[in-house]
Amino acid sequence: QFFKNNKDWLILRFQSIASYISDEFHSLAGTDITDAATTIFTDHIYSLIASSIMNSPNGLCELNSLCNLVRNNGQWLLDQMDIQPPVVNADEMQKETEFQLNLSPPLPLPEFNPLLEMNSIGNSSFDQSVIMEFSLDWMALLSSDLGLSKAAFRSLLMNRHDLQDGATLEEADKKPVDVLRAVYEH
Repeated sequence: QFFKNNKDWLILRFQSIASYISDEFHSLAGTDITDAATTIFTDHIYSLIASSIMNSPNGLCELNSLCNLVRNNGQWLLDQMDIQPPVVNADEMQKETEFQLNLSPPLPLPEFNPLLEMNSIGNSSFDQSVIMEFSLDWMALLSSDLGLSKAAFRSLLMNRHDLQDGATLEEADKKPVDVLRAVYEH
């Protein structure tokens, strides 16, 4: 429905994105330099791309419009990615959110009130019985990557104190550390 109603606008946006990408360094397939890059380097690259967009004549306006579009459709995006809140109210269970082509700035959030926040978890009111009955899928949670790439995991792992050269370890700890080093060091 959204695509039908806003076909011309979408075509214009896609053409704008395609022309930008075709003019830049990432136009060749397989040249994504952020694949095995560190998080700091990737952030720097994205900052440079954003600066490049902002230096264009309409860049700031387009980035603000994109930001407003994403902020105004935050719940819709979460639904598209199948991200569910940890605790859902019964009246919010079947509520369908629709995409809105709203480029205006979102309404300001209400002032933070710690007393109200103490009685809520996310968008739901605090309910001790729901928390006690909350079932965690530990196997799925423990086996998930939690958003870490292999390179980021390797970086975090190798920065641990016990994996540093010269770390004093007990005999029982040396073997697991050596196994981890052998698997993730290269």
